[in-house]
Amino acid sequence: AAVQSWHGYESVQAHLLLGEIAASRGEADAAFAHLEAAAGRAVTTDALDATLDLPGTLWLSPFLAPLREDARWLGVVRELSER
Repeated sequence: AAVQSWHGYESVQAHLLLGEIAASRGEADAAFAHLEAAAGRAVTTDALDATLDLPGTLWLSPFLAPLREDARWLGVVRELSER
């Protein structure tokens, strides 16, 4: 229920947080959906989002560790690196 209350907030950070929550709950598809949404939002960031090191954040987050063996992982990292 707490996750659903964040859905109205469309920043890159919000999508990263939701991705971390989903990944930690074992919901890989939902996690990747949020990470891909973060990548899509990264081109129209606000000032706070612009200060994020997105690829570094992905690699350092312990909550995203379960996703690193998924075939979709490197694609999302590359997409966020190109922003």
